[in-house]
Amino acid sequence: MAVDQKARLTYVSYKGGVFSGTRGLVEYLFGTNTLTWLDPRATDPAGPRRKRLYGSKQRTAARSGRIVYIQLRGDEGTYSGRYTGAVMDLVGELITKAGDKVESVYTARGSIYSKQFPKT
Repeated sequence: MAVDQKARLTYVSYKGGVFSGTRGLVEYLFGTNTLTWLDPRATDPAGPRRKRLYGSKQRTAARSGRIVYIQLRGDEGTYSGRYTGAVMDLVGELITKAGDKVESVYTARGSIYSKQFPKT
């Protein structure tokens, strides 16, 4: 049986954190981008400190990040993903990249981030 490439997990980083979800969801929200490796040593201001070559090793079997639910506009459904950093950074990135594709974003704790009525 062939594996659906759109169902595989992928990550997208933005200023302030990282979002992980299925490749189909990430491409729908953030667009199709080519994935590239970045050398962290080139921009590391810490100097000659020893660092891992490609990020930090995850030391537990649990997935990192907090769960977020993204409700898409219309009858597209609600999808889940994980994020690191502040949820406001993720919401700001979704506003700029996804535009009108997202109806609301809510966390597992119950915080809801959605469009507000304009001030009158």
